[in-house]
Amino acid sequence: MILFLAPVSSNPEVPETNLPDVSKVAKFLCKLTKTCNTLEPEDSLSDEDTGKEGGEELRENQDDRLQELTLRTTQYYFDDCSEIYAAQAPYITPRSGVYTIRPVSSGAFSVFCDMTTDGGGWTVIQNRFDGTIHFNRRFNDYKYGFGPASGEHWLGLQNMYRITAQNTYELYVKLEDWSNNVRYAKYSSFRVGGGDNYQLSLGSYSGNAGDSLTYSSGAKFSARDRDQDTNRGNCANDYSYSAGAWWWKNCGFSPLNGPYLRPSDRTSYSGKGIWWDKFSPSTYKTYLKKSKMMIRPADFRTRK
Repeated sequence: MILFLAPVSSNPEVPETNLPDVSKVAKFLCKLTKTCNTLEPEDSLSDEDTGKEGGEELRENQDDRLQELTLRTTQYYFDDCSEIYAAQAPYITPRSGVYTIRPVSSGAFSVFCDMTTDGGGWTVIQNRFDGTIHFNRRFNDYKYGFGPASGEHWLGLQNMYRITAQNTYELYVKLEDWSNNVRYAKYSSFRVGGGDNYQLSLGSYSGNAGDSLTYSSGAKFSARDRDQDTNRGNCANDYSYSAGAWWWKNCGFSPLNGPYLRPSDRTSYSGKGIWWDKFSPSTYKTYLKKSKMMIRPADFRTRK
């Protein structure tokens, strides 16, 4: 976990808050993660530094200065947004925004952390709200991700795999229609498999959006140029049905990567857009205004 406590780009709806002294937060992380490193030999203090003769061996909690020097030689890598929440919570109200994470056995990458919805600590893996990013893309785009973490984006199947391989994660899907009705669907577990299939595994549903995603559990991920569904055609490339890459079986009922359709765009020939079949009221269920998918460890607890 590398120590990035301040968001690169914060949510404008979240008020600015003074950040704590980094050394104090780092001290907290030493205790939280038990990963404090002792000073390397080349960083050892001289007799003048310690005020003692004989170059005594450094010990934990020797004094504040030693603590600070120890912290300077320590790197912290956050696995996901829940750990960033845990690091911030004792000092400030956790802030939504763009942060850098580094899952186990992975390189570092930027994510948007939602620190307010349902207790916070969520790593956003998909976000759509204004149609600025085109989602009708090839498989490799979905594999590696696209769009800025601060805006509309898809985090990438490979990054989802790396995150969800670390722990048991839950999924939160937040949806909004053109009449500003907001609904959510929550799944007790969410995992994206490895390889080039990126198979979806889901747990039990709860929420008020209706369960439209369970049908896709066990499905491989398909895109317009990679047909891995069980339909004789390619559901991701069927414009009469719903264009867009997704975990399709014999097609499905929850594709959130379809075209961004406003009410003025909708015709009998336009097909479906951001679609969640069980959404109620059903007026806009096949071309919703907003969708947001977020994950966090299933054993996450809000820390106050």
